[in-house]
Amino acid sequence: MSEFSQVIDTAFPVLSFSVDRDRLYLLCGCEILVYEAAYYELVKSKRIFEKPGLARSLHLTPEYVVCKDFTNLTVFDRENLGRKAGWQLGEDLSSDICALCSAENHIYASLRDGRLARIGRDLKHDPEFRQVSGSAVWDMVLAEETLYAGNVDGWLLELDPATLETIKKIQAHRQNAKSLYANSGTLFSASQDKSLAAWKIPGLEQLALKKGAHAKAFAIAGRYRDFLLTVSFPCGELKFWELPFLRESKRINLTKCLTGEAIIAGNFLYLVSRAENGVLRGDLARLVKA
Repeated sequence: MSEFSQVIDTAFPVLSFSVDRDRLYLLCGCEILVYEAAYYELVKSKRIFEKPGLARSLHLTPEYVVCKDFTNLTVFDRENLGRKAGWQLGEDLSSDICALCSAENHIYASLRDGRLARIGRDLKHDPEFRQVSGSAVWDMVLAEETLYAGNVDGWLLELDPATLETIKKIQAHRQNAKSLYANSGTLFSASQDKSLAAWKIPGLEQLALKKGAHAKAFAIAGRYRDFLLTVSFPCGELKFWELPFLRESKRINLTKCLTGEAIIAGNFLYLVSRAENGVLRGDLARLVKA
């Protein structure tokens, strides 16, 4: 992995992270860690959990850091990491939280039983729930003022974020549509059946399909120039797909591990995984030429 350098060193593997403008927010061990992005210096940290756990992730809104921990959802202020609100959304393994998303006025959390919880931006009211799927919604993304969701049965759902009404749904994959990414009027979906697809939005008209994109589970990292990037941590590989036809252009080896996350921010690709304590960074201009 000579193409990547470690820019942040942590005591434990990073469970989840997000990058926004000049800050990196990490969920690591029992803490939220905040680093500035220019020199990767720690600027604040806060212990938010009593014990370590794995069923956790974070999501950023302009005002909040939203954290899920199994069935619990907690919202923290971005400036001082003070706790703003929290709810238990599910009861057990049949209704734990699977994915987080947000719009201008709401925070959304999907549950394993197919319900979607919606919380107002002011955090003053209890969550609203609506059954939107017959199976777990594994990922969500907001695009073109519409909420898109992928479920375990391989369906893509087009939802009205204001009412949570289903606008359209299609059988997009044979198995779990577990990773979604939207850019420039196109929704991309990655499935447990190893396929990668592109869809015109709104409307979900298929634009491209690549079967066997990776041999094992993978996720979409984002877009750089005319390439879509996907990462399979179990395969230990990063792939570049030429747009718009999803033609494989490049493969780069990574350290194999069970899970991880990848995010494109500016000209860099950031990686965290169970195999590393900290954050790795790759220069995308160099990766394209590698």
